[in-house]
Amino acid sequence: MGAAQAFAGDAATAVVIRCDASATLGLGHMTRCLALAGELRLGGRVRPVFASRLDELASRAVAAAGFEMLPPAAGEEADYAGWMERVLESTGARALVCDARDDFPARTLRLARRKGVLIVVIDNPGDARLFADLAYYPPSPRLERMDWTGFQGRLRQGFDWVLLRPEFRQPGPRSVNSPPLLAVSMGGGDPAGLTLIAVRGLLELEAGFRAAVALGPGFGRREELERLARQNPSRIRLVSRPVDMAALIRGADAGLISFGVTAYEFAALGVYTAMICLTPDHMESARPLQEHGCGVILGLAAEATPSRIAGGLTAILPRGKTFNSPVDGRGAERIAGEILAALGLSERREP
Repeated sequence: MGAAQAFAGDAATAVVIRCDASATLGLGHMTRCLALAGELRLGGRVRPVFASRLDELASRAVAAAGFEMLPPAAGEEADYAGWMERVLESTGARALVCDARDDFPARTLRLARRKGVLIVVIDNPGDARLFADLAYYPPSPRLERMDWTGFQGRLRQGFDWVLLRPEFRQPGPRSVNSPPLLAVSMGGGDPAGLTLIAVRGLLELEAGFRAAVALGPGFGRREELERLARQNPSRIRLVSRPVDMAALIRGADAGLISFGVTAYEFAALGVYTAMICLTPDHMESARPLQEHGCGVILGLAAEATPSRIAGGLTAILPRGKTFNSPVDGRGAERIAGEILAALGLSERREP
């Protein structure tokens, strides 16, 4: 497995987590990295450090969780490799977790390997994965088309390795509401404006239902949405920054969502979803959920219209569908266990 070393004597081994988040980029990568950081921190032997480009909203979330942040300093935005090498050096990091979508500098990865830093990638589509000691991916057909020439690490793929917060580990009993309740969630920032399109689609539905529309902290078109919701207040309820998203999902009969981490959260809790995909890659990644009966793909966001959404929802209302979920919500625990074992900091056995 590459050059990872054991550091069992360290009281708090630094693990650098590289991810970005903002209202524009979305908050999904940060959310799942917070789940992983929480698992790594258990026992007090690891000090997770976020090397991230975060807007104010995302920074507050990381700070609230009690994690250290090392963003680029002035002038380092143009020197990605220099920034990351400073972070690794200043923290004395023994592991680097990469969950960023940009092109991670190969120079830094080579340096990290020479220093014995454990390199971990999460769902990485770029060349950083070829340097990894540990690589984790949800199920996706695109993985088989990637060129893995030179990769010498351990590859883990499947629903068992999906990173979710602890509250999504137990599905609990299914809700049965009358009229049925639809949970709508288009992500923390909803940069594509899908929440507005979805609510317009809901207003076209004739079937009896209620909808709880979750608005993430980065949603910026509240007044326009409120005007729409007032057209049918008995059916459409806006839920701003839900304190307990898991409880909101558990209380629903079905979901209408944009594909992302949220799709796996609904699947873990056994709630069937209609999924809108932001990109063709997202559509490919959503197909395994559809094939396992966890939901149905409505199409790409660029093609989403209120009428198409209304038509797609007709198929899953009023009661959604029952399925045996392949997502158990323990991915963060499994990945953290393997990282700790590779660093000699845990006696957990590999799954």
